Amino acid sequence: MGDTVIAPGAWATKVCIPAAVAERYDAPPGVALHHAVGLLGLTGLTAYFGVTRVLRPGAGEKIVVTGAFGGVGQVAAQLIAASGADVLGIAGGPEKTDGLKRRGITAVDHRCADWLAEIDHWAPDGLHAVFDNVWGEASARLVERLRPLGRVALCGQMSGIGGAVIAPLPLDNWFRLVTRSLTVQGFRAADFAAENTAARRALTDMIVSGTLDQEIHLVSGWPAAGPAFAELLTGRVVGKLVVEVQA
Repeated sequence: MGDTVIAPGAWATKVCIPAAVAERYDAPPGVALHHAVGLLGLTGLTAYFGVTRVLRPGAGEKIVVTGAFGGVGQVAAQLIAASGADVLGIAGGPEKTDGLKRRGITAVDHRCADWLAEIDHWAPDGLHAVFDNVWGEASARLVERLRPLGRVALCGQMSGIGGAVIAPLPLDNWFRLVTRSLTVQGFRAADFAAENTAARRALTDMIVSGTLDQEIHLVSGWPAAGPAFAELLTGRVVGKLVVEVQA
C-alpha cells in the first residue's frame, strides 16, 4: 500500500490494472520522481538499449540523432557522446537546438534551408550511424549519407505518427543498402526488458554524477493531457513531455 509503480495505463485520476503488469519503482536518492517516466522510464530505457545494444557507437565515429531534443533523443545523444563518439543532434527550432548545446551536443535545425550542408561540413566523409526517432524525408537524406557498413537504429516515426499510415522511407535508391552494406535495425525497449534493472542502475549513476540530464515539459492535470499530446505530434513540445495527473 502506498508503493510507487510503473505500469501501462491511461490518463485518469484512478486506474485499475492487474498487479502482474505493475513494476515497483523506488526513486533513487536525489533523483526527481518524474524521471520514473523519463530518464529511468520508457524513454530512458529505449535510448539506453538503442545505443548500447543496437547502435554500439565507437570512439571517434560520426553519429547523428534525429528528434534529438525529444524524450528519447536527449538521452541517446548524451549516451553516444559519453561513449566517445562524435554526436550531432537534429531538432526543429532554436529552443531545441539551444537545449542540446547546453548539454554539450552539436546541433542542427532541420527547419533551416542549409541544414544538409551543415551535416556535410560536419561529416565530410559521411556518417557512421544514425539513431532515428523521426523517419520520413529528413531521415532519408541522412541514410543517403551513411558510409559503407553504416548502420541505423530505428526507434520511432514521429514524422508520420499522426497519420493513419506510415509512408515508406523516401530514399533515392533503396539498393544502396546492398551496395554500401548498410544495416537498419528496428527495436523496442521491451526487447531487452530482462536488463531493465541493470540499465536503470547505469542511468542512475550518470544522473547522480551529473553526466546525464533531461529537459522536462510538464503539464498539470489530466484535462491538459489531450492538448499536450496534440502538441507533441506537431513538434511544439520542447523536451520530454510529462503529464502530472494529480499534484
